[in-house]
Amino acid sequence: MLPFHHLKKPSHPSSFMGKPSKSILQYHVVLSPWLHEYGTTRLEIMFQCHAHMLEIVVLHAVIFGHLPSIQYMSKHYADFVLTFPVPLLDVAASNNHLDVVQFLHKTDHPGCTVDAMNWAAKYGHLDVVTFLHAHRSEGGTSKAMDMAAMNGHLNVVQFLHSHRMEGCTMDAMTEAAWNGHLDVVKFLHAHRREGCSRWTMDRAAWNGHLEVVKFLHEQRSEAWTSQAMDMAAWNGHLAVIQYLHAIPHSVGCTPNALNFAAMNGHLDIVKFLVHARTEGDLDMALASASQMGQLDVMQYLASRPLDVNS
Repeated sequence: MLPFHHLKKPSHPSSFMGKPSKSILQYHVVLSPWLHEYGTTRLEIMFQCHAHMLEIVVLHAVIFGHLPSIQYMSKHYADFVLTFPVPLLDVAASNNHLDVVQFLHKTDHPGCTVDAMNWAAKYGHLDVVTFLHAHRSEGGTSKAMDMAAMNGHLNVVQFLHSHRMEGCTMDAMTEAAWNGHLDVVKFLHAHRREGCSRWTMDRAAWNGHLEVVKFLHEQRSEAWTSQAMDMAAWNGHLAVIQYLHAIPHSVGCTPNALNFAAMNGHLDIVKFLVHARTEGDLDMALASASQMGQLDVMQYLASRPLDVNS
């Protein structure tokens, strides 16, 4: 039982929610093969040798969905489980272990907060969200739909919209656009009234989500700024830059666009900006390309007249 001696409980409860940290994964590496071989029959011996494993076995059960372990612990260490310092339903819900959530609910475990629904929604666990909605009273907050939208879980967004009253904030559409979830953006636009922030189109452009940029420009009224083209240039999104450039009365870009494209070696964008825009400073762009060792860009800029407008 030497490997158990080295397992430690993480100090931050948030590390139990959703994607497990490296230290949490170590629980599974050590405990999973042991439980596969012995089941729960030797847990008592383990606890006699390593008292700290009581807490770790409970955490492992709700994080990795080992139902027999939590059933054993609830039967033989009921008070320990009921007074556990971490909200166990929250953890099981965030990790998509519906059977564990159902068991803890059936045994009247008190460890459930709004984080159960919020985090289940964040990670797209619709079955868990549905169960919590039907059987628990804690509910969630606007973060549930915000985070589901951020991660592109349209089915969860639709369920929360139809069945819950917490709604969302403008972060829902803003973050969905940032991450390129066009279907979510369209749904929120059609069915919600929170809108999005003035930076939404900028953020979509930064990440190269052309179809989202098009939809926002054509269907929404929020303004966009020169940072959209500047940061699209930084990240190498030529198609986005061409679309923004073609918009009548476009807000355009700043000299940073050419500078950013040059320093990051986006020669196609450098050529387009030199040909189509007037904001750039070739000397500055050449210096940036030189500093970053972008030879192709250096050669191109060195062959151009120093005045972009000439």
